[in-house]
Amino acid sequence: MNIALTRVDSRLVHGQIVENWIPTTRASVVLVANDDVARDAWRGSIMRACVPDDVKVQISRIDALPAMLEAGRRENQNVILLFASIQDALAAYEAGAQFSHLNLGNIHEHPGSREVTPTVFLNDDDVSDLRKLQQRGVEIEIRAVSRDRALPAHRFLR
Repeated sequence: MNIALTRVDSRLVHGQIVENWIPTTRASVVLVANDDVARDAWRGSIMRACVPDDVKVQISRIDALPAMLEAGRRENQNVILLFASIQDALAAYEAGAQFSHLNLGNIHEHPGSREVTPTVFLNDDDVSDLRKLQQRGVEIEIRAVSRDRALPAHRFLR
């Protein structure tokens, strides 16, 4: 598995992923790492129905993600790895799901958050968790779709 995009997006699988990121990354797999979706077969089936037939949707619990990535290591597939929250991304990273780049696409307004861009709202815990990832060498950016100019972390993690 080649992780072509690691993204935090509150909406997980939606139009930006299907219409922009899958073609841009040439992904053949969308891997959703989220405990709630992993427990909800109906949500998983909705996500599977949203992507083109030639793209596989896999769903993993956060703690099972490192093993899933390791099992697919030898497969020659481009993968989009999706998290619903920054906390999930950090937990997966700390559990062994290593990635070098993290895209923040859409993070809905939530308690204590403030607008960083029109599509990304961060609170103090989010900023702290992003800094932890950054300290481990993860490059962080905000970008909704591939044609947008990326906003690098040093511009919003002060």
